[in-house]
Amino acid sequence: MKLKEFVAQHPGMSIASQEDNESILNFFENLPMKGQGLQLSYHRSPDFFTFLSLQSNQFYVFIYREQNQILAVGSLSLRPAYINGAEQALGYLGDLRVRPQLSSTRAWRDFYNDLMQSSNQIDELSQVHYFVTAMIDSNLIAKKALVGQSRLSFQYNEISKYKMINLLGRYKTCKLHEGYSVSRTQVLDSKETIDFLNITHAQLQLGYTAGEWSRRSKFTNAEYVIVKKNSKIVGFTQLWSPSPFKKIIIEAIPLSLKVIGQILLSPRSRFRVKEEFKVLYLNAITVAAELSLDDQHYVFNLLCHQSWKSSKMKNYHCLAFADFEQHSFSDALKGFISNSTPMSLYQVVLRREAEEFKIEQTHPVCFDISLV
Repeated sequence: MKLKEFVAQHPGMSIASQEDNESILNFFENLPMKGQGLQLSYHRSPDFFTFLSLQSNQFYVFIYREQNQILAVGSLSLRPAYINGAEQALGYLGDLRVRPQLSSTRAWRDFYNDLMQSSNQIDELSQVHYFVTAMIDSNLIAKKALVGQSRLSFQYNEISKYKMINLLGRYKTCKLHEGYSVSRTQVLDSKETIDFLNITHAQLQLGYTAGEWSRRSKFTNAEYVIVKKNSKIVGFTQLWSPSPFKKIIIEAIPLSLKVIGQILLSPRSRFRVKEEFKVLYLNAITVAAELSLDDQHYVFNLLCHQSWKSSKMKNYHCLAFADFEQHSFSDALKGFISNSTPMSLYQVVLRREAEEFKIEQTHPVCFDISLV
């Protein structure tokens, strides 16, 4: 069965096309995500679909309408990834917005439930056994509606808690230890670097495959920071931002951050209400597993400090990255003013397949918040 045929079985549901772009953008603008602390909204104009094309070459946007009005939206992006040490097809469930009324909530819940139940019978999804999604911990409405719902055929299993960490200012440098060197490049074409990434990411949960690296190497305006120890690569990150295809707009600033901004941050790093919060992301942070824990922490610090020194930073308010609970580096971070947002990464899996297709918690996780 084709995905389009499956969707057509659900009244009001459809797969979005470019013709739906303006309607989706208006829907998102009128139904922003709510959280605590720093209040942000996410703008995807002029083209909602461009950001998804950065997530993956294969993606779908589902919309639910009543009386020609959009009441719910969700997306599904597919990519290859390493899971439990083997290359698998991975689905990321994102962009979920449902207008809080009974009919739309029920329609979306039934569709989502059927999609998970029938995915192995849908041609485009038949090889996808692993689905993941991310949630801000303070989004209690979404967690209540989705996590712990025993009446659904699927369940949300926590893969890991993590923090979205923003580095807002720097008050101390990081010295280059003997034997270490740092380089930057605008292109990802070195065989040595690609071999390091392929070998290291095969041991990560959701790690990037060779094909995914090839796709990401085409991102415009990216910069790569590489750390070597005794001439051997031991650290890597990709500096990149999805803006202007996804802009973060500041809606409200808590008093504590206002005080920090005025006292501790440089004028360049201060952010203002109703302006874009410009974030440069440390993507695919990769540190050699064979290093001692102290050396891993040092390499991570070096990646952050060298990224802060990049000429690209003059156009951004902060650096940001995801720090996962099972393999956390943030406690060892030195020399930065930072704030963090608690989040969780979940596997969405059918109850009957929860053990067969379980994403184990034994490997460090690779997950980039720039593409969430």
